[in-house]
Amino acid sequence: MQLHSSAFEQVAAVIEHIITNFDPNLCCSIGNILFPTPFDAVEVPEISVKDYLGRIREYSRCSESCYVIAFIYIDRLLQNNPGFLLSKLNIHRLILSTVILAAKYSEDEYVDNATFSKIGGIPLPELNLLEAYTLILLHYNLRVTTELYYQYLHELEPVSYTHLTLPTTPYV
Repeated sequence: MQLHSSAFEQVAAVIEHIITNFDPNLCCSIGNILFPTPFDAVEVPEISVKDYLGRIREYSRCSESCYVIAFIYIDRLLQNNPGFLLSKLNIHRLILSTVILAAKYSEDEYVDNATFSKIGGIPLPELNLLEAYTLILLHYNLRVTTELYYQYLHELEPVSYTHLTLPTTPYV
């Protein structure tokens, strides 16, 4: 099934909107104590989320549905882990690890982790750990029903930020 060509752009737009509304230095928290996660970069990457997703799309050959599923995984991870906060420090690595899992779960053919490592600019051993950590945070639940997929797709198209309800506290 061919998806609307805007699904990829809508995922990028929503993620960009979410992370620009929070302190870029926030990371994971327990109570009032902040601590870094394996996803956190030392400094904010210069590449935008949209350009990073575009790079992944260009070289990974993932279908449009892969990005919707990756978005579902990010949302599920946040629901499962209320202390995990999206930020400009962690979103790139989180996107890459969720796209890898979405590709492995939903695509008939996908590039290997060594290729994803080059695409994402992350050393292969670190990428393998991020993939495993993402699985743990998702409670190994990669299943996406058709109904859930279309629910997210419907909510993504078209994105109207006047109707988009984002929490005023860190996204959980």
